Amino acid sequence: MRPRCPTNFETSWAPDHFEISAILGIGGSPGLENSAYMIAEWEYPDIGLVICSTPSGGHDTVMLDRSGAVVYIDEDRVPRQAARSIEEFVAMLY
Repeated sequence: MRPRCPTNFETSWAPDHFEISAILGIGGSPGLENSAYMIAEWEYPDIGLVICSTPSGGHDTVMLDRSGAVVYIDEDRVPRQAARSIEEFVAMLY
């Protein structure tokens, strides 16, 4: 697995990347169907779907926003664009 995504912004975990544990699917635990619950539970901005789990256990997340961009949500809950699309995001992982 390639768990790291490079960034041009600092995160609370690293100066130049964030890490994911998994890309969520349908029917997994947690899965995409749990997105609304996770948004409410962790007070993420309601901008789309939570698409990744992270090693922090919820303190940060990765979302697909309504425009189709992949955004990173850090502890400050400010969305920062990581990739223009899910395809670009997956290709960036190292």
